[in-house]
Amino acid sequence: MHLVKGNIGTGCLALPFCFSMLGSFWSVIVLGVSGSLCVYNMWLVVQCKRRLLGANTYGELGYAAFGRKGELTIESFLTMMQLSVCCVYFTFIGSNINSLTPSGGSLSAQKLIMALLVIPIALIAQLRSIRQLVPLSMTATILLVVALGLIFFICTITIISEPQPTQPIFDTTKLISFFSITIFAFEGND
Repeated sequence: MHLVKGNIGTGCLALPFCFSMLGSFWSVIVLGVSGSLCVYNMWLVVQCKRRLLGANTYGELGYAAFGRKGELTIESFLTMMQLSVCCVYFTFIGSNINSLTPSGGSLSAQKLIMALLVIPIALIAQLRSIRQLVPLSMTATILLVVALGLIFFICTITIISEPQPTQPIFDTTKLISFFSITIFAFEGND
C-alpha cells in the first residue's frame, strides 16, 4: 500500500474534479496518456540509474550526464517542485479545514489556518528516523484508502442517480488543467 501511496499520491483525490471538467470520454484518454508519460519517465530514470551505478540521487544523475551545471539545474528544479507540492498541500488542507469552521470560507481565516499548519508540519519534518514516521505513514495510508473509498462511493451513487449526465464541451484550457492535475496525481509524492 505504501508503494501505491508513494506513486499515486493524494493528487488522485482531485481526479473526480478533473473528470467533471472534460467528461468521461476525454478524461480516460488524457489520464491514459499522462499515466503512460509518467511511467515512461520513471522507467528512463531507472535505466539511467542502472547504467550509472554510482549515482544514487537525481542530482548525481544530472552530474554524470551534464556535469556540475546539470546537477545544479536538476537540484533546483527538484527543490522548486517540492516547494510547489508543499504549497498545494498547505492550500488544500487550509481550505478544507476552513470550510469546516464557522467562518466557512473567509480568506483571512484560511491564511491563518495555513500559517498555523506550518508549526506541526515543521515539527514532523524534523523526524529523521523512518521508524518514527511509521505511525504517521500508516495513518496517512488509512486516510487515503478511506478517502478513495468515499470518492468511489459518491461517484457511483452520482452515476446511478443521474443516468444521463451531460458531457462538458472540450476546452483546451481545461485540458491543460486536467493534464497538470493528473501529472501531480502520479508524480506528486516522488
